Amino acid sequence: MRTLPLFLLLISASLPAFADRDDDRGKPFDRLQEQIDKLRQRIQTLEAASPAGQICPPGEFVTGFNSAGAILCATPTAGTPTPPPPPAPIPASFQLALQQAFNQFAGQGLPVPPNPPLTQTSGQLTVTTQALSYDLAIGAVQMTQSSASAAAIQIIVPNIAVNLAATTTLNGVTRSGTVTISSGATVTINVTVVTTPGGTRRLASVTAIDLVPGPLSATGSDPNIVSIFQQAITVSPQIAQFLASNGEQLLSAAMDQFQVLASLPDF
Repeated sequence: MRTLPLFLLLISASLPAFADRDDDRGKPFDRLQEQIDKLRQRIQTLEAASPAGQICPPGEFVTGFNSAGAILCATPTAGTPTPPPPPAPIPASFQLALQQAFNQFAGQGLPVPPNPPLTQTSGQLTVTTQALSYDLAIGAVQMTQSSASAAAIQIIVPNIAVNLAATTTLNGVTRSGTVTISSGATVTINVTVVTTPGGTRRLASVTAIDLVPGPLSATGSDPNIVSIFQQAITVSPQIAQFLASNGEQLLSAAMDQFQVLASLPDF
């Protein structure tokens, strides 16, 4: 036995609804008026429920009652919060102290925390590296305060470099030497700010350090090893991520070592 296609069954099932539409003409407006009348009754019920029979002024609506039973009214914009005033500017004397605190991080051949060798293999190439030391130059340091409790320290880094011991094996030939991966960078250090009982501000803690390197370059003792690293820099973002991650860890360790936040004055 043949059956009707599905869409014909759907159409036939909906025909009674279409047939009744003529009887419903004009009813949507009647239903809307009924809803408006019910809303008015609800408002009147809320207002009458107040012990004093209070009524909201024109243009306002009932939101409820307080603990004393008084009616609460509001306008559509009554709940809009007033934005807090912007923080006061950072004093020049504090900016200078901040610059001096970070200037002491700069140097060459600076020690790195103990780290195990890392080995990566790609096809016929195997590379093993281990960080030996790092170089760091500090440029302009500036702090901005976005709210009463948060600020950001921006640092221009003309040069950050990680000095590596490197061993490469390519097509069965092994070479060893040192390689320096270097770049300029911008650093953002997010910090919390607290207000002292005396009304001054103080940096309390570091919440995040973000180092964004610029273009990378490779130099070293063996041209063949340098060539491998230079090619890796151009095709893989992992080298930049490695430099950024190590740079962030080094800055964090340096801030702890020099107790930067504790050494800064209130402002």
